[in-house]
Amino acid sequence: MERRTQGRATSSVLSGIAFVLSTWALLLSGYTVHQVLAMRQTLNTTRNSEDRSAIALNPSTSQQTPNPVAKSDSPARIEPPLEVSVSQKPETTTSALNNQEIQPGQFVQPAYQNKARVELLSVKRIQNPETGKRDFVDVRVRIRRLATQELSALDTIYMGRTTAGNPETGETYGSDRDANPSTGSVALFLMSPNSSTDAYVQLHVPQGVNAIDLHIPETEPFKNVPLGS
Repeated sequence: MERRTQGRATSSVLSGIAFVLSTWALLLSGYTVHQVLAMRQTLNTTRNSEDRSAIALNPSTSQQTPNPVAKSDSPARIEPPLEVSVSQKPETTTSALNNQEIQPGQFVQPAYQNKARVELLSVKRIQNPETGKRDFVDVRVRIRRLATQELSALDTIYMGRTTAGNPETGETYGSDRDANPSTGSVALFLMSPNSSTDAYVQLHVPQGVNAIDLHIPETEPFKNVPLGS
């Protein structure tokens, strides 16, 4: 009876010791697991911090999404070739010829073997008072007596005898002196040396003629005189 009691007491003690040891083992295992998890979290936090620092120091190492190349469905624009402007000589039209004006000193010819000098002031078309057509040509000249030689009473320029020639066809216009309005005769011997006088004559020149050769008596001919409007 006494042995049974002692045996039960011993068994109870051993059971208590086993329970204590088992509890201690569980507590120790839980503590160990807790320490391992805490250490792992610390390592992860440190690694993430180091990665951020590396990215901040080297931005080029960060991954970037490449920009896609923009594609267009419209065809590529082809630039036209550069146009090189080539200067061209303007064509001479009838209207351009009719608008030509004589410039001062452009047409000057000697008369009476350098006893006088004749300058064309203007040669342009005017309206025919009888027909209304512009088939009259008004010729204005300036006659200057030179002081190089003596003059006689025969040294006279008869403006009414002036004629016009067509340089293309050879036709002659204004040969009828009675039909050509003019200032008449200009007597050089009545003029003072180096003095001048203006004179005119009107010739009948058909329309369509753009230039004429003028033949004033005792004066070198004027070639290809344009007819102004």
